[in-house]
Amino acid sequence: MELRQFRYLAKLAEELSYTRAARALNVSQSALSQQIKDMEEDLGVRLFDRSAHAVRLTEAGVIALDHARRALAVAESLREEIDAYRGLKRGRLRLGVTQTFNALYLPAIVTRFVHQHETVDVEVLELANAEIFERLKSGAINLGVGIGPVEPPLAAYKLYTDSLAFVCSRNHPLAARPTIRLRELGDQCLALLSRGFTTRAVIDAFLERHRVAPKRVLEFNTFAAIMSAVGNGACVSIMPADARRVSPMLDLCFKRILPAPPQRNVCLLKGPAGLETPAARAFETFVRAYFTEGARGRVSP
Repeated sequence: MELRQFRYLAKLAEELSYTRAARALNVSQSALSQQIKDMEEDLGVRLFDRSAHAVRLTEAGVIALDHARRALAVAESLREEIDAYRGLKRGRLRLGVTQTFNALYLPAIVTRFVHQHETVDVEVLELANAEIFERLKSGAINLGVGIGPVEPPLAAYKLYTDSLAFVCSRNHPLAARPTIRLRELGDQCLALLSRGFTTRAVIDAFLERHRVAPKRVLEFNTFAAIMSAVGNGACVSIMPADARRVSPMLDLCFKRILPAPPQRNVCLLKGPAGLETPAARAFETFVRAYFTEGARGRVSP
């Protein structure tokens, strides 16, 4: 098998369409189809289920995809290592980060990083925490920033501690309170992230542990949408306290909750050993120094 076939497999698994995958790879659909068939004959299994309306990975295809992504990551690491050895210093960095980190910290970090490393291309993907873990394991991204802890083969380095806070508009009756008792949320309409996000799971467990059931729950898939709804006075929320960095634009109030919600460690996440690239190592050094030196500017609820 060739790296080209691994690239074809990965792209088809991503697009689940021969037409779109062939277009993205800049090859004919027949060439793509033939390469996939060659892989299937070589391995003796079907990698994709095909029908007139859909393309889906088989169980064997999922296994093959994992190995293909790892092989492509190793090949990219080798290429960057050789480029660094030859003094070319060219690189590509793929990052997977959570919504909060992407909105509050990443723009400033990436701006400074690319200024110092002008030949490194950076691609940022905003992902749910669990998806960051999976993509790191497969080598689809080089580094991640998400909520720890993690289990081998992943590794985590703590960047800062994240607290959850109560959020409401400045016109809300609870805005005048210095702190909010959790039981008071039983009478509120609560805006939260959709199920499947780690933050939502933490909040649900916290409310359940203290036997608090909000009158109504509105679900959104972004913090920006939640803050907009809260700012309009339609509801209140529980969200990372650091979101107050952007709240002046929306005129929101952030309050401490009693009893206090659990804190989470926001970590720099690394994939299995052997998949690191020079660009990833440079970014790891940079972002660790960024938070160690206090550039974040800590925010309390």
